[in-house]
Amino acid sequence: MLKISIAMASYNGGRFLQQQLDSIARQSRPPDELVVCDDGSSDDTMDILNQFQGQASFPIEINRNESRLGYAKNFEKVMGLCKGDLIFPCDQDDVWHETKLQKHETIYNNETDVGMIYNNARYIDVDSQLLNGTVFERSFSRNPQMFETLQSDQAFIVLARNWRVSGCMISFRARFWEAIGPIPGELNHDDWVAICMSLLSRIRLIAEPLNDYRQHSNQATKGAEPSDAATSSSYVPVFTRLMEQRATELAQVKQRLKKLESSHPALRFPSHQDHLKGLMSHLWRRSSMSKKLLRRLPLILTELLLNNYARYNDNLRDCLSQDIRQSRFQ
Repeated sequence: MLKISIAMASYNGGRFLQQQLDSIARQSRPPDELVVCDDGSSDDTMDILNQFQGQASFPIEINRNESRLGYAKNFEKVMGLCKGDLIFPCDQDDVWHETKLQKHETIYNNETDVGMIYNNARYIDVDSQLLNGTVFERSFSRNPQMFETLQSDQAFIVLARNWRVSGCMISFRARFWEAIGPIPGELNHDDWVAICMSLLSRIRLIAEPLNDYRQHSNQATKGAEPSDAATSSSYVPVFTRLMEQRATELAQVKQRLKKLESSHPALRFPSHQDHLKGLMSHLWRRSSMSKKLLRRLPLILTELLLNNYARYNDNLRDCLSQDIRQSRFQ
């Protein structure tokens, strides 16, 4: 029987933490351990955790960081402390459906080549009321074939285009952690785990929502758009900054994956380095386009003829529209 570890990173999560803990306690397949790393909470988070530890029917290990690590590094630490065969990263403010652990475990038992599972989730608000749509509906509505691509040898291509995986909806086999860690640079734990697992093993998606994913102003988010409150002299359009940021992050990924390749030469997408090089070049070219349409049209046509818009983006039409519209450069 596989042992299940839940890895929770907490920080000032008292408002919603009890609901998340209660949902873990209701699992039809209880975890074998809950490991928590608190990043220096100043609210009642530690009180809630300690009380839950005394009531739970499964082992709970609570660690408190001496100094702030930040969101990604706190998750890195807690995942490294897990002792189970399967690791489930866990946010402090969501709600897990009762069969989440059971359904993940069943797939791992039946499909031994699966190294990571990514389940769907519903959106909820601060009052736990359902919001419109699910995570998969929003992620795949413009390009439904991505659902199947993510479960194939081409998963790396989809994940390199966009950070689209949320850690609270994934699990992975713990034996891969030694190859994955540590997380490079400023990347988030879920993005790094997902892109590594796309090279190391098969990813399996579950279309059924198994989480309620809470949306609120204080949640730790990734990929937030840069503020537009810059002065006119230093202002750079949002799309341009996002592409520059993405290219910079991918440079970190490209460098770090060389280490992964040295220890695991038989990766599922062998041309990942060439693909990242082409994607980064495409992003830098798009980010440097002129504000004047007539000056950027030759570059747009070149990228189109080279098939780069289709190769490196989720939706060719949307990206062309972005680069042609003058509003992107204002």
